[in-house]
Amino acid sequence: MIDMTAVYVHIPFCKRRCTYCDFITYANLDAMLPEYLEALQDEILLASFDVAEAKTIYIGGGTPSLMNKKQIAGILDCIRQRFGISEDAEITIEANPGTVHADFYKHIRDLGINRLSLGVQSFDDRDLKVLGRIHTSDEALASFEQARKAGFDNISIDLIFGLPEQTLAGWRKNLAQVERLMPEHLSIYSLILEPGTLLNRWVERGLVALPDDDLVADMFEETLTFLSRLGYVYYEISSWALGESKESRHNKVYWRANEYLGFGAGAVGRVGDRRWRNMANVKEYILKLRQVARSIKVENALGLLSNGGFVQKTDADLGSAVAEVENLSVQEQMREMMMLGLRMTEEGLSEPAFYRRFGRLPDAIFGVEIEDLLKKGLVAWHPFEDGRHLVMTPKAYLLGNLVFRAFV
Repeated sequence: MIDMTAVYVHIPFCKRRCTYCDFITYANLDAMLPEYLEALQDEILLASFDVAEAKTIYIGGGTPSLMNKKQIAGILDCIRQRFGISEDAEITIEANPGTVHADFYKHIRDLGINRLSLGVQSFDDRDLKVLGRIHTSDEALASFEQARKAGFDNISIDLIFGLPEQTLAGWRKNLAQVERLMPEHLSIYSLILEPGTLLNRWVERGLVALPDDDLVADMFEETLTFLSRLGYVYYEISSWALGESKESRHNKVYWRANEYLGFGAGAVGRVGDRRWRNMANVKEYILKLRQVARSIKVENALGLLSNGGFVQKTDADLGSAVAEVENLSVQEQMREMMMLGLRMTEEGLSEPAFYRRFGRLPDAIFGVEIEDLLKKGLVAWHPFEDGRHLVMTPKAYLLGNLVFRAFV
């Protein structure tokens, strides 16, 4: 049995595509949402894995808050029916201000969703317009207050710095709103221009200008100092939390290179040495799941299945919507565990966990790389209850890519 802890569910629909976004999302396809959710539920129910109950569930997108209470309940019911959900599971849903009303938060809280991720990105209306967001700063503030009134005591906010024409004073206004709201968790990213995005084309044509690297570094340093004063713990390269209990349990599954299941168009899963990605095209995804479900109904009618409708599969058959499968070598798995573990600025890479998984110590595999990073002062060995952990130093926070690149 797979000691599965994490289930990711992808809802790839948006009201409008943001100018910086290169995620697998689609605008103006809302009419397909009911059909998509029917296919998604089939994919979950037909999953072949022998797993323990879900300890974390993350419903992301796209814009999951385009769904209504009944649709969200349908997803959770399928996960509960197929895998079970732990009583203390962390269940997160992403919501975008501008797509929800006050009752939405109460409805999803009633369903057992206990963690909310708000896609704010900025509290400056000019920034929001450049990013192509459909909400205003006032709507973001109202959404947060509505979620609080609905009983959410674990709210994460996404913010981006280094935006076109953004000043240090402008970024400080965002931090001031953080102090006003005091969400339990923050995901704060420096803007990355992705090829093919509208914002990247604007920058290439000189229509908008990005702040220089020194200014972006100043924004990051300001963030570290400001949030530390407020009591936030900087626990991952882009994440802050008000204590360990408010850290993202779901994301820590990824950063510890543990196993997870992904459902929906474009979703990624990993079990053992296999990582897979589902087909990204929504129409193809729906048609594929519809064909699979139809064939199973026929086999059931003919009495060819004896397991209540579940397909008898081995773990080698990773699912009905899989488009790509990657077989990870042991060396690749080791490198990934090093890179992902070092993202965690508090916990770092656990030497005992690495040894349990691979039967070798990190020094025995990456001795040269680790020694070079130690000499440069970018990492350090720290004592923990379970043994040594390799952790990035504050000097490396702005140079994270140099650390990660050592294990590529």
